[in-house]
Amino acid sequence: GSSLLLLPDLLGTILGPAPRTLLAPVRNTLIAMPDDVAADLAIGVWHALADGAPDELAVDPLRWNGTAVVAIGDRSIGLAN
Repeated sequence: GSSLLLLPDLLGTILGPAPRTLLAPVRNTLIAMPDDVAADLAIGVWHALADGAPDELAVDPLRWNGTAVVAIGDRSIGLAN
């Protein structure tokens, strides 16, 4: 799940070219949400899965820009990591 963040080539074959918001709330989970997801919905999903979980991760939400995993505020089209 969450380890796919480190493998953008493999992640690209799963997610395709559409931008997505990515959440990795716990160790074996990666959630891809629409890029325009409301922040309160994304936060609610994060808390529903991570709060109290022994494998909770301290990873800020990220963005899939179609080719790479980037910081959530980065709206550029970048090359794969």
